[in-house]
Amino acid sequence: MVSEYFRFENEEIKGLTITILVLSFIMSFREWGTDKFDVGTGLTNLFNTIVIVTIAIIVREFAQRIFALRHGYRYEYRMWMYGLIIGLVLVFASYGWLTFIAPGGLVLHQITRARIGKFRHGLSYMNILQVSLAGPVANIILAMVFKMFMFLPNTALIEKAITINILIAVFALLPIPPLNGANVFFQSRLIYVFSYASIIGTGILVYFANVLLAIVGGLLLGGLMWLVYYLKVESA
Repeated sequence: MVSEYFRFENEEIKGLTITILVLSFIMSFREWGTDKFDVGTGLTNLFNTIVIVTIAIIVREFAQRIFALRHGYRYEYRMWMYGLIIGLVLVFASYGWLTFIAPGGLVLHQITRARIGKFRHGLSYMNILQVSLAGPVANIILAMVFKMFMFLPNTALIEKAITINILIAVFALLPIPPLNGANVFFQSRLIYVFSYASIIGTGILVYFANVLLAIVGGLLLGGLMWLVYYLKVESA
């Protein structure tokens, strides 16, 4: 079953390729020279960004596919063309100072034979939430892995890889359909507040501090924001 449902369909490959190229262009927009426009420097930076974004997106997609299959669903990637266009318009209009990253959304299709015997046999919104969180969490974990290599002499690319993975995770959890964040937000506000605060806190601390502090600090921030939201909104 894994080999049958884990593979990428042609439409998904096309969508992922377009997404990777557009996101790479957006995230390397201001890297075409320092004092003046330099084609060689720009192409080198664009190539490096494409490699990093490809790794980040593949890790994200694999994590979401694995979680989907684990719960008995076939995973399908959906490119968000309007989101990519918004990102391009913003980056051009602001000369690269404003960034909007739209990594796309997902659709789950029930695998009937895999769902037999499951509680509430049909499509579970909680399962959609779990799959939607798997991608951003995978990107944050990947950022932590890159952070462990910051002892190497040339860390510019490693730092860039950390930044890109954090940005993809943070933007993916925005509560805007069809991004992953919408699936979490409309299923459980409490889980959304905890997970988004944890992702943001962990991302900031991974970049500026260390992995251990990032994990502890991120979870503490998530727990604090969960408590504040529960007391101020849910129980009000």
